[in-house]
Amino acid sequence: MIKHLAVPATLLAVLLAAPVQAQVLPREPDSVTLQLNAEQWVETETATVRATVEAAFHGGQSGAVRDQVLAALAKTAPDAKWHLTSFDQLADPSGLERWRVVGEARLGEKQLAGLRQRAEQSSRPGLKVAIASVDFTPTLDEREAIAAKLREKLYADVKAELTRLNATYPDRKYRVRNLSINTGSEMVPQPRFKAVQAAAPAMAVAQDAVSVSQKMVLNGSAVLATD
Repeated sequence: MIKHLAVPATLLAVLLAAPVQAQVLPREPDSVTLQLNAEQWVETETATVRATVEAAFHGGQSGAVRDQVLAALAKTAPDAKWHLTSFDQLADPSGLERWRVVGEARLGEKQLAGLRQRAEQSSRPGLKVAIASVDFTPTLDEREAIAAKLREKLYADVKAELTRLNATYPDRKYRVRNLSINTGSEMVPQPRFKAVQAAAPAMAVAQDAVSVSQKMVLNGSAVLATD
């Protein structure tokens, strides 16, 4: 015998009136990875000049080596600030004190004209000045200035892409989750001008000393994501 249980009318009314609540799952966050690239030419109108000075002195004159070397270099490039990067004493069986000094200065194009000829004119018996190399690699300050401009461009690219995303999907509210830019930079290799032999014409440096540019490439990535 099956018994039927009676449900009170009040309880039935409450059950029927109660709303059915659906479970709303949180929206999965999404992200967009943006590859960043920028490049610009780094230009310079100066070159690093390295000069060698071979000098021979009697023992009592060796104390004036530095002053005489700097004087000879100043005559070679009057407006340049020379830095002595190497100062070596060489053995000499004749009893003289021989020195080999390397000086370095940053010179403009106009200063490079006739440089080898002035080096020869600055030489004298017991002291010979020679141009070892002329290098047009941009300075650190010149490279850093361009790198800063490239970073500004990459930041602007990220901002523009973020604006486009939020305009296309206004309900998603994208933001920058991660931004990575290489601290270094890729430079296109540049030839280095080496000094020619002493028998070459005096105008060889002037003919080769033409300012050149190097291309700097900066890259990175940005992750634009929703919360």
